Amino acid sequence: MVNFIELLKKKIMIFDGSFGALISSMEISEKDYGEAPGYTEILNLTKPEIIESVTEQYFKAGSDAVQTNSFTASPLKVVEFGLPREKAYEINYNAAKICRKVADKYSHIKPRFVKGTIGPSGFLPSSTDEALSIITYDELVQNFYEQALGLIDGGSDLFMIETQQDILETKATIIGIQKALKEKGKKLPIVVQITYDINGKMLLGTTIESVLTTLNLFDIDIIGVQCSTGPKEMMDNIRYLCKYTDKFISVIPNAGIPYNESGNTVYPMKADEMLPFMKKFVYEYGINIVGACCGSSPKFVELMAKEFDGKKPIQRNPIKLTSVSSGMISVDLKQDPKPLIIGETTNATGSKKFLRLLKVENYEEIIELARAQIKSGAHLLDISVAHNDLEKEEKYYMKKLVKLLSNTIQSPLVIDSTDYKVIREALTLYPGKAMINSINFEGDGSRIYNILEIVKEFGAAVIGLTIDEEGMAETCDKKFEVAKRIYDTYTKEYGLDPEELFIDVLTFPLTTGDKKYINSANETLNAIKKIKEQLPGVKTVLGVSNVSFGIKRHSRKVLNSVFLYHAIKYGLDSAIIDSKKIIPYSEISDEEKTLFEDLIFNKHKDALQKVIEYYEDKTFEESDEKIIDENLTIEEKLSNKIIFRQHTNIIETIDEALKKYKAVKIINDILIPAMREVGEKFGRGEYILPFVLEAAGIMKKSVSYLEQFLNKDDSYTRGKMVLATVYGDVHDIGKNLVKTIVSNNGFEVIDLGKQVPVQKIIDKAKEVNADVIGLSALLVSTSKQMKIIIEELKKQNLNIPVIVGGASINTRYTREISYVNKEKYQGGVFYANTAFDGLKFIKELTSEDKEKLIEKYLNEPKKEIKEKKELENKIIKKSDIIPSTNIPKLPFFGNKILRDINLNNVYPFLNLDYVYKLGWGIRGLKKEEYDKIIKEKFGPILEKLKIESIEKKYMVPEVVYGYYPCKKEKDSLVIFNQDLTNELIRFKFPRQSSEKFLCLSDYFNENKFDVVALQVVSVGNNVTKVCQNFNDKGEYDKALYLHGLAVETAEGLAEYTNRQIIKEMGFNDFQGLRYSFGYPTCPDLKDQKKLFEILDAKRIGTKLTENYQIDPECSTSAIVVYHKDAKYFNV
Repeated sequence: MVNFIELLKKKIMIFDGSFGALISSMEISEKDYGEAPGYTEILNLTKPEIIESVTEQYFKAGSDAVQTNSFTASPLKVVEFGLPREKAYEINYNAAKICRKVADKYSHIKPRFVKGTIGPSGFLPSSTDEALSIITYDELVQNFYEQALGLIDGGSDLFMIETQQDILETKATIIGIQKALKEKGKKLPIVVQITYDINGKMLLGTTIESVLTTLNLFDIDIIGVQCSTGPKEMMDNIRYLCKYTDKFISVIPNAGIPYNESGNTVYPMKADEMLPFMKKFVYEYGINIVGACCGSSPKFVELMAKEFDGKKPIQRNPIKLTSVSSGMISVDLKQDPKPLIIGETTNATGSKKFLRLLKVENYEEIIELARAQIKSGAHLLDISVAHNDLEKEEKYYMKKLVKLLSNTIQSPLVIDSTDYKVIREALTLYPGKAMINSINFEGDGSRIYNILEIVKEFGAAVIGLTIDEEGMAETCDKKFEVAKRIYDTYTKEYGLDPEELFIDVLTFPLTTGDKKYINSANETLNAIKKIKEQLPGVKTVLGVSNVSFGIKRHSRKVLNSVFLYHAIKYGLDSAIIDSKKIIPYSEISDEEKTLFEDLIFNKHKDALQKVIEYYEDKTFEESDEKIIDENLTIEEKLSNKIIFRQHTNIIETIDEALKKYKAVKIINDILIPAMREVGEKFGRGEYILPFVLEAAGIMKKSVSYLEQFLNKDDSYTRGKMVLATVYGDVHDIGKNLVKTIVSNNGFEVIDLGKQVPVQKIIDKAKEVNADVIGLSALLVSTSKQMKIIIEELKKQNLNIPVIVGGASINTRYTREISYVNKEKYQGGVFYANTAFDGLKFIKELTSEDKEKLIEKYLNEPKKEIKEKKELENKIIKKSDIIPSTNIPKLPFFGNKILRDINLNNVYPFLNLDYVYKLGWGIRGLKKEEYDKIIKEKFGPILEKLKIESIEKKYMVPEVVYGYYPCKKEKDSLVIFNQDLTNELIRFKFPRQSSEKFLCLSDYFNENKFDVVALQVVSVGNNVTKVCQNFNDKGEYDKALYLHGLAVETAEGLAEYTNRQIIKEMGFNDFQGLRYSFGYPTCPDLKDQKKLFEILDAKRIGTKLTENYQIDPECSTSAIVVYHKDAKYFNV
């Protein structure tokens, strides 16, 4: 077999083109997807001939290597499509096997290779979005390791990591592949393809410089650029790669930047238009691999093969990079002028302010402290959180801060810890290449080896302290001796680059009067010089402020500054300092210079005494340290308060802005654009919903304060929206989110609440001359009100645009209700899937774009709405369910009420997945993946809110439940009185017309009496009022949190009751299920009325609306089925 890398040295390699689009163009039926509808990778198992055909087209066109059909075949993706995790191996194995078969078929012409293709997981582990970053680094490594095993066993010749969007995940993917290769005893090339936007950055803002700094650490063979843009937009990044890396380079562009034409995605570039760019990249820049991505076809590959096949790559002479990186930028370790500054204000041992903020976990001010350090000139930021005064373990704070600061400051971090386990945890969260502080030979000497193993795994620059088994080295010779040991271990034993090793020779305080250290600064400086002269490539670093410990603030600044000046002259490369506290040497008086130079160089025995005497009677004005914004304009300061959710000093900042601007200008030109950026961050996945609501709360507080300064003619509203939850619907969380988002983007929202009658909505819209009407509905039954409203608007000739949304609404239904008597409503009906979609529509409908939007809406072709038809000649079949023979005794007949329920007994039944995903807007994750987010972010919020809910009685749980004798009668469940003589009520349930022909009544006996339990639970009406109060005060995030908790607490209360019922029935193990009306198994909401009557549920404060929904909202009802085989099913 020809070696891929050896061949790559000799010729330009041709990869393939768009794969998924070619598969989609084939004739594929729904049946072909089997149990995973729409999942292309399942075709490896169900229709391998289709994948074989696509693969063959590219080998025929001239590809040297073709991808496997495994882009979304990692275990995490397989599970998303409803398949078991272990299916991933089979899918990947077959993907590689299919490609291997075709590659071998064409290998008689020239060598052909199989690219084992791995795509993203769907997560963004280094993102600020808590939902997208919930997965751990080690889980990602395991995910890609499992995928790689299948691809290796199936016959892959190399790995292709495609369209990478988060560099932290890229690192995990590489490690996962290498783990699999090691296990299999193989060495295969690895290609890493990064995706950049038109601005040349990855999705989370990572620059090409940062990417290359990070990837250069790993044993990979090829780095490339792929997808997202056409070749023209890639040019700068390709040029940079060719200049700064000695790895092979691949370029796989899209066929230009796509545009939308009549609802179709169109790629503008033809094959012959792409070719000139690729020729430039090959013949001028020196890339090694060509191919194409989205919008391409085998024709693109055919042209490239004709041009490049057999051509030799040009020779490149790249410049070596020595740098560290964050998830955003790269910083060169060689600074000119020196030094490389490592900020020290985020060190719990050295900064009292940082320690104080850390104790109370005030992360907002910690971020501001960090930003101030960077603004004052620091290149890197040292993070040290080990301190005896902190309640929690070091790892807890380190993980918190690494995650937080990685996403809020651009500069790379220095992970400062002596615990190798803490360092590793930090690096699993860090998206770039960090610096580690530190290694040494203290104690038994094992620490250095533990940490260097981690450096080999993750890659990092390293600080080595001159400490050995005897303690800290004090003399120049001893410092050099320890430094040499560290150097040899680092370079010879571990094979690491000496240019990424910093030796800290340590300095001691000259200001304590201890004679032991009187010459210590001299020893330090001479050690720096000796190390630079005798240890090739190594750099030096120093914690400068140690030299001045114990004297007054101003004199400390002067001593630190003078000492730093001379240390740099002796060869110091880097300094750990607070750069705000360094005075330029030229600005220090000659007298002070002489005093401190005498002390540093130990020129006479009275040097310290002279310093003390000089400063004894002097006073110096010390300005308060500003934590943030010292170099920002007032516009930037105020904007950042909204964007970065900074609650501190908001009113003071507004007062400062009022000195320059009128209130209306502050709102229109600073605050509203800031909220717009928050919305854009949410749209890009950088912010989750709670962050948006937090920003909205600050916005509301700001606007409320500014209103007192507005003139009566001032206007900051951009339009008016009348908003309502339709009649019969008691759910308003979605509507409240719309109100929050829209109102805090400069629009006036007239919120009519929930259960609003049709005419009230229309009357209010006419009264206020509304620009838009917004309608929300949760249920299908209540969504019908929307159609009535639009019919009435048309009847009254009111062409007011209507925006509709809610769980039961979709594009199809919106299109349906836009027609009244076969004529389209002229005002426009628009479907908003999210609150931000609603904001987008209202912006367009109150701008000059309104006519275009309405015209587009009116010109949309009418699509026929197919009515559902009843099956004719339907054959009724029975299910295979066998009713229980172990019928429990009636615990009691009738019903009873439970009050004084301790919420602490209910909370264990909360489904946290529902709280976070449905209640708090953190979507798209499975329950087992929530452990991290519960522990680190939302868990503490939830625990605090649970306690507060009890103490302030936000929720008052009450239950009514009871037991009744019953019998099945065909598809009905008949409930009897205690004497078994009279029918009390009857519930008729639908039966499946196919599959297993299930019906809910089947779980009960037909020929003898059985037992059924009924329940209604509620957490009361007060919680609705409290949520509204939070919203009114602008505490939108807290309203969201409490509402989400209350909804799920009602469900938890139902489960709590359900468990008690099953226990009272005499079953030791929990079994059975509860079924609620309105869901597929028992869809008729009208049956709520029967259940409420038999339980007399009004006694616990619950009632039914005209549409049979329960009021208060946070309440549920259920039929409890004890059958051990009970399950949920669709009809």
